[in-house]
Amino acid sequence: MARCYILASMSNILQHQHQSMETTYDMMLNLKDMFGDQNRAAGLVTMKELVSITHVEGTPIRDHILKMIALLNELEIFGAKIDTETQIDFELQAAEGLVVVKKSPSVLVPEKASTSKSKGKKK
Repeated sequence: MARCYILASMSNILQHQHQSMETTYDMMLNLKDMFGDQNRAAGLVTMKELVSITHVEGTPIRDHILKMIALLNELEIFGAKIDTETQIDFELQAAEGLVVVKKSPSVLVPEKASTSKSKGKKK
């Protein structure tokens, strides 16, 4: 049954190439040989997008975090192993970049210089 589903989901050219294969395992190995490198390349592009993503000012933070979660899920589909703790670290690091701490600028005001001139008459 799985073999039929796989063949039905393929283009005509791929169907023709895989019809003679007896098991779904053989089909999957052949497909991996044919397209496996594309997954790696797509994963690298996704990882690059994840580490360089920035929040667009004026858009909701929620949308930014959801985009990050989508990228992490995409990486998981491509076979990347990113544990939950690292995923949270990615999100927290992005959130820290969104927080703007407004401080009043420090201004140094020089003190009035004192003079040592004596105001009295010389004796």
